[in-house]
Amino acid sequence: MKPPLATLLALLLVLAGACRSAPRLVTKPWHVSAGWHAEAYSSTAYPEVDWSVIEKLHPGMRAAQACALLGDLQSYHHPVNAIAFALNPADGERYEVALELSPDKCMIVDLSFKRVVRP
Repeated sequence: MKPPLATLLALLLVLAGACRSAPRLVTKPWHVSAGWHAEAYSSTAYPEVDWSVIEKLHPGMRAAQACALLGDLQSYHHPVNAIAFALNPADGERYEVALELSPDKCMIVDLSFKRVVRP
């Protein structure tokens, strides 16, 4: 007996939602690091946020929406992207998350993830 079409559609929607909510942890070529992210004081200049905040960020998001989640979009030493830090509970690793900004700094164009390795 085949499952009803409604059940199959519901399953497809659940799977699609799961794929969207789990960011791919890839370091993109445009990612300009904070440069001193291994130091303990890095999160005093760049926000340290809960991973659930990172999961809400996405390309196409208005910078104002990202600011509401992160505070100011910090990009002191690298005008290409803003930086935030978060601990990923899935793997226990700390990540530097870069938000590529549009030229007018009004839109999040892409996200990049770099695992932070402390000495």
